[in-house]
Amino acid sequence: MNKKLYLAYLPAAAWMVVIFLFSSQTSDESTAVSDFFTNIIFGEILEQLTVIIRKSAHFIEYFILGAAVYIPTRRIFKEKRTVLPSLGWCAFYAATDEFHQFFVEGRAGRITDVLIDSCGAALGIAVCVIVFALWGKRRLSQ
Repeated sequence: MNKKLYLAYLPAAAWMVVIFLFSSQTSDESTAVSDFFTNIIFGEILEQLTVIIRKSAHFIEYFILGAAVYIPTRRIFKEKRTVLPSLGWCAFYAATDEFHQFFVEGRAGRITDVLIDSCGAALGIAVCVIVFALWGKRRLSQ
């Protein structure tokens, strides 16, 4: 692989660091961040939406990771056989991230979060596949 291809993975690696830092927050810290965004977006009246917001954050984090992993992987495999390696890597990272949370005070690794994360990654990858397919058709028709 050439140096440019390695550099193409920098956004994915940087995003993994962001996910790791979020996962390193204690339960109280994580709740404070969620509550902060809940209060900004919905106000204190809707605090019961915290769980939905937290799970949506999981989904969105991994949606971004799925796209960030798929794009350079697509270059390696020349557009073929790229979905499964990309999704596999994201699901593996989700599982290791949840395992990591067993060691963070007040946190617990959950298989449901791995599933939510993996679904987010799958949708991020699917959006990329669709965008690249439409972009390819557009380029061919010009």
